[in-house]
Amino acid sequence: MSTIFTVVRHGETVANLNCVIQGQSDVPLSPAGEKQAEMLGRRWRGRRFDAVYSSDLSRAMRTAELIAPDTPTISTQDLREMDLGVWVGHTTHEAAERYPDEWRAFRSASVECGAPGGETRRELMDRIARFFCTAAKRHDGQNVLVVTHGGALRAFFLFLMGGSLNANALLPSTANTGISTVRYDPGTDRWRLISWNDTAHLDALLSGDDVY
Repeated sequence: MSTIFTVVRHGETVANLNCVIQGQSDVPLSPAGEKQAEMLGRRWRGRRFDAVYSSDLSRAMRTAELIAPDTPTISTQDLREMDLGVWVGHTTHEAAERYPDEWRAFRSASVECGAPGGETRRELMDRIARFFCTAAKRHDGQNVLVVTHGGALRAFFLFLMGGSLNANALLPSTANTGISTVRYDPGTDRWRLISWNDTAHLDALLSGDDVY
């Protein structure tokens, strides 16, 4: 039987709003982020998941608690945001100014690039793919909720697309508390993307910011 993954990006943080790179630093939800997660929780009132997984960073854990309060959350470092090394704590503008060559390479389509002192996009993709492949076997035929981060979601999309990028390829963004749905079929060992970045619950609250 197919396993259905409902994958959600965490709610907004002040760092998201101010374009500050968070990486794996532990930054809490902002009041707006709490509200976003509460709105998704109301949208899903009465919905049940067989399992709920979350990055162990507090912005993701809190989001999971608010959107699926009736199911215990299993935390894991495998779902953390990309390790962005020396860029953490800087704005995207500052990182681009201080590390122009590395930033330019990172913003290109290369899967081998990453922040100085951090992990590459390929390393992130391998980490995220390992989590989903393991969870698919563990939860055969079940509905699984996963709460993670914007960069991790890009890496998951890259995995779904086969793990390579063309020279001018772009990876899609996800809004805070944006919902994506993926099906895994064990019979064919295939992943199918059902939907990406559903934010119908947010209405006018969506800020549009998308910072790691």
